[in-house]
Amino acid sequence: MQVKKKCKGINKAKLYEGCGELTYTYKFGLCKSCFMDWCFNSEEGRMYYASQFKPSAKKNLNTIKNKENLKYKEDNKSIAALINDAKVYFQRYVRMRDANLPCISCGSDTEMVDGGHYKKAELYRGVIFDEMNVNSQCRKCNKFLNGNEANYRTGLVERFSETDVLNLEQRADETRAYPWSRSELLAIKDKYREKCKAIYK
Repeated sequence: MQVKKKCKGINKAKLYEGCGELTYTYKFGLCKSCFMDWCFNSEEGRMYYASQFKPSAKKNLNTIKNKENLKYKEDNKSIAALINDAKVYFQRYVRMRDANLPCISCGSDTEMVDGGHYKKAELYRGVIFDEMNVNSQCRKCNKFLNGNEANYRTGLVERFSETDVLNLEQRADETRAYPWSRSELLAIKDKYREKCKAIYK
């Protein structure tokens, strides 16, 4: 059980007499008022008070360094890493956009869906972020049937048109080795992050 003690300096504040009042809350034997008085008006108190800020200063310095390191890493990410960052938001947008549509390849209504590419991202760099080239696709078609490309094309023609699909295939061939820039990828990431936010609203 907590008991009241007289306000009288002990330990680091042993040279400070205190007010002598009974108190439940104390530090170094001093009530709150006397403790603050000791901190600001005695040499020992000032030294103690100053020492308490060293860990905080170190923590703040570490926080600044961590932020600088994160910024450095962000500013020096490889193009491949930036593509992956942008794909997170782009494919999330596709899944949200197609939330009420069946699998583009087989027509199933399963909830396990991916943002599946018609022209594969690893082979056709220029259409990685082409909205027509990426559609909601069930996990079976995307992962286990390697994209189910033939049926994917049929689904695209039904959803768009033969002409649209031919144009997409031409774009894919023409930009197969497209050299994405950092600024383009950062802009794409921001664009689809905002699109996702707009759909959430």
